[in-house]
Amino acid sequence: MAQLARYCVNQGIEFGLLTNGCDWLLIKTFEKGTQLRDRIIWQVSLEDDSPIEVQARLSTISVEQIGKLSELIEKEKQLDRFWVDFVSGNTETIGRIASELSKDFLEANVDEDYEAEAVSSFFKTKLRSFLTEKPVQREETIDTPKTSHAYSNLSSQSRTEGVPAFLSLCLRGSRF
Repeated sequence: MAQLARYCVNQGIEFGLLTNGCDWLLIKTFEKGTQLRDRIIWQVSLEDDSPIEVQARLSTISVEQIGKLSELIEKEKQLDRFWVDFVSGNTETIGRIASELSKDFLEANVDEDYEAEAVSSFFKTKLRSFLTEKPVQREETIDTPKTSHAYSNLSSQSRTEGVPAFLSLCLRGSRF
């Protein structure tokens, strides 16, 4: 990743893309006061992530979207902030959903001896956990990967049209 960032900074490229063909990592190459690992925009695995997640991530670097990458990243940050605020500030909503789930559960298990408050508490905990769950980040095991230096930038014409150029370093057998 450090090699990618250095190359991009030296070339004046705003974003870098690192891939081994299976795992893809998009980084912002420079942001004052941040570490390289803090500038990871997204990471996706063709093997481990859902097709919907893969499509959503890779579509941000499509020919049609690449000129709007900064805008797309900012919109995703706004959505994330809204979600965190919503989940942390909506105890009442979570309580209502948990209450409905508890009611349905208790009706379906009328012959069992369950305490309504314990069931409701269980569902509140599960809902909060479900709503705040973050994808598990794989531990990064390499700092400067061995690369085949098979890199390519977008055409210089794209760069002159305000489209950020990308660098793709192909890793051989490494996971980031």
